[in-house]
Amino acid sequence: MKKNLLIMTIGLALLVSQSFAGLLFSNVTVPVIATGSTAVPDKTGLASSYSILGLITIGDAGVKAAVENGGITEVVYVDSNTVSLPFALFVIQTTQVAGK
Repeated sequence: MKKNLLIMTIGLALLVSQSFAGLLFSNVTVPVIATGSTAVPDKTGLASSYSILGLITIGDAGVKAAVENGGITEVVYVDSNTVSLPFALFVIQTTQVAGK
């Protein structure tokens, strides 16, 4: 009984700790980097990856992909957004790059 409880507790802790994935729902944006540029961003590029049950993950959520998608030549800041549905059944990880 204690062993099963320990395994369930560890599994739950790992599930909750995965990129701010909440048990029921989460939609969290966190900063990744600010370049120190004084430019006011007028373009935004997005790049996403998608995960189903943590078993299959597809997509390119990299900064390079976001820069290319937004036609950005000067990066001002980068944010990361994670949206997860109940128990991480479906997770969307998006990188947002703002710049000129």
